Amino acid sequence: MKRYAIVLALCATTSAYGQRLIDLEFKLTAPTPNTTVNSNVAFTTGFTVKNVGTTTLKATDSIAWFYTLDGKAEDYDNDGQPDVFVSTGTQLAPNATITGPSYSITYTIPASLNGTTHQYGIGGIVLNRSLDSAKDNNIANNTSSNPIIFGTGTSSVSEVKGSIVKNRVLSVYPNPAVTEVHAKIDLGATNYVSYRLTDITGRTVVSGDKDRLSKGEHVIRIALPDLMPGLYFFHVVVGDAIISTDKLYITK
Repeated sequence: MKRYAIVLALCATTSAYGQRLIDLEFKLTAPTPNTTVNSNVAFTTGFTVKNVGTTTLKATDSIAWFYTLDGKAEDYDNDGQPDVFVSTGTQLAPNATITGPSYSITYTIPASLNGTTHQYGIGGIVLNRSLDSAKDNNIANNTSSNPIIFGTGTSSVSEVKGSIVKNRVLSVYPNPAVTEVHAKIDLGATNYVSYRLTDITGRTVVSGDKDRLSKGEHVIRIALPDLMPGLYFFHVVVGDAIISTDKLYITK
């Protein structure tokens, strides 16, 4: 996760070179409207991104997003800084739609807020800092929210705090790779793990599923077929959520 301030700074930056104008529409799909959220009971987030413009989002572009509660960007790390998630390696043609990662979220809710309605939302932007830069100049459709209802609260807490079940990719090695690559992962809870390798056009060239893995650290070994040398993107999926996208160089 990256800092929200970074996204704001990048959105304000313009390049001296020509820019591609990308128009992305973010839509929150979960939680659905009027979902009841109880204290310390997980709910799942979900969203889609549609390219409503006329320019293709390239696999070398990045999509950044953040979650909000009542219009304020959420700090699930509880480190005093709003959290921003970034994904790279997806190509999105005009009028095409992709489904973003889902996360399990829990809140501690004061009992005094039982039955109150709040807005849970998502905001996003396209990022590209290369010479062939991309910019979303229509921010009106970059946010989406649904009402949620705080249910059973906890009398021992005085403020609302959210947290996310964390699954991390600790390392992807070797890089560059020749015949195989390893991904060291740390699961915050037992879940299914899968992976895919895509080229710079977004085409999947290697994919696979692993058995249900327990909480803790694991090393996944992936054999690589005879691929053309170059840049690829290695995606690790836990459950239905892409938790990491790493650049992977393949050599002979």
